Amino acid sequence: MINLALSIAMLLIGALVAFWLGNRSALRRRAALAAARGPLRSIVMLRKAPRGVTESMVRTAIVRAIGVEPTIRERSIDDATRGFEAALPGGRTILVLDRDSPYLDDSDAAAVQIADPRFSAAMRDHAAWTSVDLLGSCPDDAEAQRDVLPLLAKVAAALDDRQCLAFLRFDLGSFAPPTDATTEALARGDVGQAFGRTGA
Repeated sequence: MINLALSIAMLLIGALVAFWLGNRSALRRRAALAAARGPLRSIVMLRKAPRGVTESMVRTAIVRAIGVEPTIRERSIDDATRGFEAALPGGRTILVLDRDSPYLDDSDAAAVQIADPRFSAAMRDHAAWTSVDLLGSCPDDAEAQRDVLPLLAKVAAALDDRQCLAFLRFDLGSFAPPTDATTEALARGDVGQAFGRTGA
């Protein structure tokens, strides 16, 4: 399942590049390939260096963010990536990834296409990333807005160490700056407030 999730993530990363480069038809084609499982729901933190995520950090972040005790398994992804699968009471599972490489294959090309200079610089300058993803299907946008994205946002805020260059809401390709206001909005689960006025 992890390999499938990572494959879908890599596929959708290509879709995001296509969006930034203006190839909307390519985005639609790629998104259609993942439609059976629903779009990737993910909050990403672009960083200069990996967060150094551990099982203890993930557990502490989840307990602090949403007040439940997860069941966590470390998952082998590749040499550059640490992954932790956290099963929550109620049936949802999230995946925390911490990767020591840029989020996109050609970050410089993507950065040129981002209008906001803050986020263009973050895309160009980052060398690692941490993400909080929903593991599994969530094809319903209403459910994602109501339940899933607030959950991911709260956990991301709890993992944030104020070393993030920018936050990325993957499904919309929207960015948010690493400010106290953004972190506070994410901690409340208010994804619209965090990203609504700052999308690239």
